[in-house]
Amino acid sequence: MNFVFTGFQQTDNMRRFCFEAVLADRSRRAYVVTADIGLLRKHMIGLQDAPLICLHLLEDNGETTVPNHQMFTEEQMRRYAADRSAKKEASAAKARRPGPRARAAQSKGTSQWATP
Repeated sequence: MNFVFTGFQQTDNMRRFCFEAVLADRSRRAYVVTADIGLLRKHMIGLQDAPLICLHLLEDNGETTVPNHQMFTEEQMRRYAADRSAKKEASAAKARRPGPRARAAQSKGTSQWATP
């Protein structure tokens, strides 16, 4: 099942992200994922990121168990924010590691550059 983002509607603090699923027989079925804007801000999830995250929620449920209307819950937002922080920290730690020349120089106790 392939999902296509068709837009959103907002009422007060709730944003409804609308999708259509294209089924195997080429028919279409509407799906909606609702998110609370205040909770998105609380967990520092950008509004521009929300449609893609909601798409992943639909895709993760599998073809047979996808309800037509879902809620992007605070627990799911918390998990997303924690995963994002862990990936950011891992990336930062990887960027801080010295390169192979610097590690070789440190282990030999000499400079990585030849002296005249």
